[in-house]
Formats: sequence, C-alpha cells, structure tokens
Amino acid sequence: MCVLILVRVVLGFIGCQYARFSSFTFSPTETISYIRTAFKGNPRHYLGHNPAGAIMVFALLILLIFISISGLATLAVIDFEGPLLFLNNYLNDLTSYAIHHLHAWLIDIALLLIPLHILGVVIGSLQHKENLVIAMFTGKKYEH
Repeated sequence: MCVLILVRVVLGFIGCQYARFSSFTFSPTETISYIRTAFKGNPRHYLGHNPAGAIMVFALLILLIFISISGLATLAVIDFEGPLLFLNNYLNDLTSYAIHHLHAWLIDIALLLIPLHILGVVIGSLQHKENLVIAMFTGKKYEH
C-alpha cells in the first residue's frame, strides 16, 4: 500500500493534467455550490475530478498515509519488525498500544469512506450519464 500511495502522490505532482492535485483544488464556495447542486440532481460537469470527488481523493489519500504510518509503527513496536523498528527505542508500551488502537480506528474510518466514495462514483455516473469507472482506467471523459 505504501508503494501505491507513493505512486499516487508522485502522479499528483507530475502526472497527466487531470491526475495532478492542482487540477482539482477548489474553493470552499465552489465545493459547497457543487454539493448543493448534486443533491438537487443537476451538478456542473467536470472533465476531471469534481469538487466532491476531490475532497474524497484528498481525504482517502491522507487517511491511507496515516494508516500506513500507524501500521508500520505498530509492526515495529508490537511485532518487532519492519522499517520503523528504531521506534522501539523511543516509545513505551502505553504509546505502542495507543498507536495500535489509532491504526484500527483509522481503518474503521476508511471502511466508512470507501463505500461513500463508491456511492459517489455511482451517483456521479448516473447524473452525468457517463461511466466514471471506465474513465478512471482510461483517463478519458467526454464533455457534454
């Protein structure tokens, strides 16, 4: 997972136009407006990520980064292996188990966000009459 996150972060800076983070950074006003119109059933069409999708991308990416770090830390301080093994010299048992519980809690949050993301893709596909799953793989989306 760490490698996949690293690849996505790199693509966020040097990837194609619609994969770059700069192409889907929206103002709070535009984001709120998009969400309102999405609930009404007539949101603006975007060739790249829409504002709601952008929030989800950033939320999932940040969450997965923290899950990875807390997972590697748990592996080090509880199982005594992995690249963060040096943490054993700095963390006591209480902190070690707190990191473990944080890791489990972050996974629970991911298990809530992932179905919301899938639901958003389905709703967006239906509202815009396009297949967003295919667009994710091909990188091609067509203007209406």
